[in-house]
Amino acid sequence: MILPLQAIVGFFPNPERKGNIHYFSDNELEVLRIIECLKKSGLGIKDIKQFFIWVSEGSSSYEKRKELFEARKSAVETEIQELQKNSLPFKIQMLVL
Repeated sequence: MILPLQAIVGFFPNPERKGNIHYFSDNELEVLRIIECLKKSGLGIKDIKQFFIWVSEGSSSYEKRKELFEARKSAVETEIQELQKNSLPFKIQMLVL
């Protein structure tokens, strides 16, 4: 997964830089791993940024984060169903019946 550099740096207000090279701490690398996981799940950068805002708010935003993940899970399940409906074996089965 490749994220635009501006999107990545946008998560870190003051990244350490030497010339054109950005250096990330261990904590920042862990955040990048979480970003990668969220991106692979299909969340957009806007939603990922909102997720981290909610994380910074602490436990008071737990329900919002849970709703975000549940909505994404539902969307992925719908995508899977649509892909299965459009698969060749499914179409062959429908023609045979």
